[in-house]
This record gives sequence, structure tokens and C-alpha cells, in this order.
Amino acid sequence: MHIKQILVIVTIAFIGNTVATNMQLPIPGTVLGLILLFIALLTKIIKPPQVEDTAKFIVGNLSIFFIVPTVGTMLYLDLLASQLVQILVPLFGSTILGMWAAGKATELVIRKSKSKEAGND
Repeated sequence: MHIKQILVIVTIAFIGNTVATNMQLPIPGTVLGLILLFIALLTKIIKPPQVEDTAKFIVGNLSIFFIVPTVGTMLYLDLLASQLVQILVPLFGSTILGMWAAGKATELVIRKSKSKEAGND
């Protein structure tokens, strides 16, 4: 893992947090940072090898990031149990909506990819 790769990711995360805070956006800075990193990768401002090793490390150790929320959930089981329906309905609804949107986006990408291939033949 390279220090340079970590610095690239941390810098983009910092920019995302700074922009979200200063512009008072309703999007968390970390999410905005991920969007910025995605755009930078798409536009080839940042090339995948510049962050690849660190990204693989983070994804490989992702379970560590879920320890704190899991402990927090266990501390508030009584509250969660009393609000179960109010939590589960939006949770399942948003999951289904997210899966539908991801499926439609995938279909669109596949269609565009096939039309490009057909045009290149």
C-alpha cells in the first residue's frame, strides 16, 4: 500500500467534506467525496492504478468499519424493537427501489454498450 494512494483518497474525502460543510449541502461530505472520486476516475483525472492498491485494502478490511454501528445497534435494541415497523417498511422499500434503479441503470449501460459494438462493426 502506498502513502501516495492514501493521500489521494484522503484528499478527495477532505475536499468532499469541505465542500459539503461550506455549501451546507444535504449530502454527507464522505458521500460527496466518493462521488468526486468516481467522477475523477471516469474523467481519467485519477487513473485506477493511482488508488487501486489502497482501495483493495479498504474493501478487504471493510468489516472493521461495521463494528461500531453493530455495537451501537446492540445498545439500543429496546428502542429498535419499539420502532420496528417504522424502521423496516422504509428500509425494505428503499432497498427494493435501489435494486430496481440499479437494474435499470445496468440495462441502460448494457444497451448503450451493445449499440456501440453494433456501430463499430
